[in-house]
Amino acid sequence: MSISIKTIQEASRAQWLDYARNCATATFFHTPMWFEAFQVQAPGRIRPGARLVEFDDGRKALLPLCIDRRLNGLLKTWISSPGGTYGGWLSRDELTRAHTEALVQYVTSFRNVFWRENPYDATLSEYDIPQSIHDVSQIIALDKQPGDYLTNAPHAHRKAVKKAAFNEVTIRQATCGQDWSNHYRAYLASVKRWQEKKLTISTVYTMEFFGQLALLPSDTCQLWIAEKKANYLAGVICLYWNTYAVAWHGAAWEASFDLRPNNLLYAAMIRDAAQKKFSVFDMNPCRGLEGVSQFKKLLGATELRSRYVNKCSGIKRLGQVVKTIVDS
Repeated sequence: MSISIKTIQEASRAQWLDYARNCATATFFHTPMWFEAFQVQAPGRIRPGARLVEFDDGRKALLPLCIDRRLNGLLKTWISSPGGTYGGWLSRDELTRAHTEALVQYVTSFRNVFWRENPYDATLSEYDIPQSIHDVSQIIALDKQPGDYLTNAPHAHRKAVKKAAFNEVTIRQATCGQDWSNHYRAYLASVKRWQEKKLTISTVYTMEFFGQLALLPSDTCQLWIAEKKANYLAGVICLYWNTYAVAWHGAAWEASFDLRPNNLLYAAMIRDAAQKKFSVFDMNPCRGLEGVSQFKKLLGATELRSRYVNKCSGIKRLGQVVKTIVDS
């Protein structure tokens, strides 16, 4: 059966939030709050603009989007979810392959668009996305974990957790603005370390961005902190929505690595997510960082395909070249 899009109109924030709450495949990255944080990160440049799509059979889908305007508005890129995170549509209706095909054609029709596949959309996972690039996320399927997570984790991870505990590393959740400031300082030190290693960093987040996340309700966003004697060692921002707990952003002081604070952090976050009946603990794609990928495998993570489309017009490619020259 052929399906076509009947109408496309701008969705209100209330509609957007309603779809995010009532779509089983929605992650926090599909919520308006995630897009609003990036509006703070890049004021005047990022503008959220979700679209409500109605098909000719009456079914509907909502597509979270934002526009990234650069070069004084000369260059416009449609982003399905900012920060390279899971994008795509939300629906309260059952969408078939034909609906999926119509939506894929719409998303890829933009001259400049970035869209990362939502790996939890089972219908999309069976569809061959044109112009897509293969990538994976790394997850722990909590709903398939018998008993305590750490009992079944790889031996090397359990050993590192014991070492952290022996070294008096403790874990807690952030309680004040100072905790977020400490995390930001460690993040800037991490950025400097990555730059010295010539790693590609597409975005350096601002303190205002983290401040926006700090304002979110605790059941949607938590900063987890590893410390020793009240001294910050490492931290991870975890985002929660529906049945998905996602460890999105981490930072640590290099001098603390030997104490294994990240192993203890992840053990605590995964246990907490399991106790709260989240089905998945998601650690996101690694963007080609082999060391990060190996660490996640050490935690017991498995791979889940998450393709992406990065469609560029000639002017966008020129803008990227100019940015590279200016930044070098």
